[in-house]
Amino acid sequence: MLAIPLLSAIVLMTVAIQSPGDWSHDRLMLSTVVNLDRMDEINRLSTFGRVRN
Repeated sequence: MLAIPLLSAIVLMTVAIQSPGDWSHDRLMLSTVVNLDRMDEINRLSTFGRVRN
């Protein structure tokens, strides 16, 4: 009698802590920020096509 609720709780907790298969919104936004920072660094290091001050 006690085993069924305990087993159910274990199964629910296992499902709850699994990592999502798809990218979450936060992960997409973090990836976007990192990529924009990388592009900015590449653009700052590149002098091709830029007017020097």
